[in-house]
Amino acid sequence: MQSTSNTVALFGDGRLSSGEMFTPPFTIHAIAKTDITNIRLYYGNGMVILNWELNPHELRIHDPRTGGGFGVAGQGFLTVNEWHDLRWTIDPRGSVLVVDGVERARSTGDYSTLQSVVGVGGSRGSTVTLKMFDVEPGSPSREK
Repeated sequence: MQSTSNTVALFGDGRLSSGEMFTPPFTIHAIAKTDITNIRLYYGNGMVILNWELNPHELRIHDPRTGGGFGVAGQGFLTVNEWHDLRWTIDPRGSVLVVDGVERARSTGDYSTLQSVVGVGGSRGSTVTLKMFDVEPGSPSREK
């Protein structure tokens, strides 16, 4: 990990984690960029993977409770070396991923009793640079 006054760079499998435990509802909010692949947001046993190294156009989602994963075709790609606004909202009944103001995925699950740290990072040789990383309490409406 390398830090400047305005950014933090995470190399390879580097990860930045909160020291605090969180219980839904909350939103993981990051402004980040990658040099090639793999921006990952973590919570519990789960994660979301943007620019996945095996298929950058497929968004990978792993359930925060079970860790079970699935793909969402055409929703994973981020332009490299450009800042992106990432928001993964986790509430007691599911989660929503919004990238640059556009919803990319929505899933359901019982997260009401989960309590875990949150994190952000890269993988497989990527460099993920963070301009901002925060956890915002509460969650927007899940009505759609």
